Amino acid sequence: MPLKIFDGKKGTYNGLVLRVLFKSSYLTAYEIAKEIARIQRKPKENLRLKTVDVYSVLVRENGRLAELEKKEYIQKIEKRYRLTLPKGIATALTLFKEIEDSGIDELQIILEPLDEELEPIFREIWMIYSEIYPKKEYYRALLKATQSLIDEGLDIDVISNRKFNSYLELKLEEMLQQEISKKEITILKPETYNRIYQVFQKTMNFYREKMKEFEVAQKTVEESLLKLSKSAEQNNEKQDSSRR
Repeated sequence: MPLKIFDGKKGTYNGLVLRVLFKSSYLTAYEIAKEIARIQRKPKENLRLKTVDVYSVLVRENGRLAELEKKEYIQKIEKRYRLTLPKGIATALTLFKEIEDSGIDELQIILEPLDEELEPIFREIWMIYSEIYPKKEYYRALLKATQSLIDEGLDIDVISNRKFNSYLELKLEEMLQQEISKKEITILKPETYNRIYQVFQKTMNFYREKMKEFEVAQKTVEESLLKLSKSAEQNNEKQDSSRR
């Protein structure tokens, strides 16, 4: 089942934007247009003029970039664009006949919304995960799960990146269970399990400390409110006394 964003001439440009960003990660609108122009131009066609033509299609009102951003296939960071994770990257993968190398740093996208104190922990998790599950293997699983969702009738075009991620996680879990039932899962070395356990402990300790900080802050707020309440009562009593 083809995705709606790839229908017709508009769909051609949509697909090219995703392909270009998959290869190059962060690009300005003009840089995206230039890369698409390189792909589309005829042998003797002027690259600069072709780039200008493509650029106008991408950035005009309701142009390709605006549509892709609205549907959360891409995200604008200051003046540059990138694919969203996982929706944009997963959709881009459906455009390639074989899994290709990307220019995307998924870890950086994951780290952006996190507390700075959590960054080292997640970097460690990512390092272990990358050793167990090489990037191309991850992409193969991502593509398989995405294609399965499309075949089942999920309209990726109309759901948010967050919602797509929920469906994707369930599908990946289902695929994992199938692999386990077929005994196709690689048994990890004891030292790898130990590293995973240590990282898990670090994560738990981080959240325990955060809960302690929250409890202290909550107690401080409660004490302040109690003081304000007592002060208000005392003021009311003074006012009542003066009236008498």
